Amino acid sequence: MKIVWCFLILSLLSFSSCNSDVKKKKVKTIKKVEKIKKEIVLTEENTVEFLNEYGKKHPETIIEISSYLGTMRVKLYTNTPLHRASFLY
Repeated sequence: MKIVWCFLILSLLSFSSCNSDVKKKKVKTIKKVEKIKKEIVLTEENTVEFLNEYGKKHPETIIEISSYLGTMRVKLYTNTPLHRASFLY
């Protein structure tokens, strides 16, 4: 019976010490996405060529994604250039 009471008291203490207020952080824009001057329609024939060119123009490998819950850094590997360029595009 003592074990049950100890567990109950510890549970109440641990739950009462939790802070349930989540503070919203302001989202800051790190880098605005550049606008493409002419509309490009991607098809199966031109996607690989376009993404290869886009990947060469944008060599970023680490990006940050920000939300009110925090900032997350994502590393994009260069050994998958099409996936990296698609993510950046």
